[in-house]
Amino acid sequence: MDVDLNSLFAYGTLMDTSFLKKRWNIEPVSVEDGFIIGRLYRAGWFPVFIEDPEGFKVYGKLLRVKDLASVIKSIDYYEGYDESDPASLFIRKRMRVFISSGGEEDAWVYVGNPKNSRIRGVCVPKNLIADGRWRQK
Repeated sequence: MDVDLNSLFAYGTLMDTSFLKKRWNIEPVSVEDGFIIGRLYRAGWFPVFIEDPEGFKVYGKLLRVKDLASVIKSIDYYEGYDESDPASLFIRKRMRVFISSGGEEDAWVYVGNPKNSRIRGVCVPKNLIADGRWRQK
């Protein structure tokens, strides 16, 4: 993990800062609206982001967290990312985030792993969230 990277881009359940506080005692230093480019799919109670340079804006929150390295492994576990498993549910990847107020910044993003059969199964047209905004139902 890049020790200098203390930003996380959340496009689903991690956007809820009260959840972050309750689960991991994380209080972001700052939160900004932003977007990344790709496709967003509904996978039941959570969304899946897939990289696609031909995709569209996927909206979320850029969370700047002091000492993210101290809690990132716990978040990895929650997100289904295991760096030792090539077929884990998600991959944590450094990506460029476009900030709604202007500018760009790198942040960690949990990307659906195309090597995972569950991810491949949900990333179909009927599950596409075309407006790029996750809403729990």
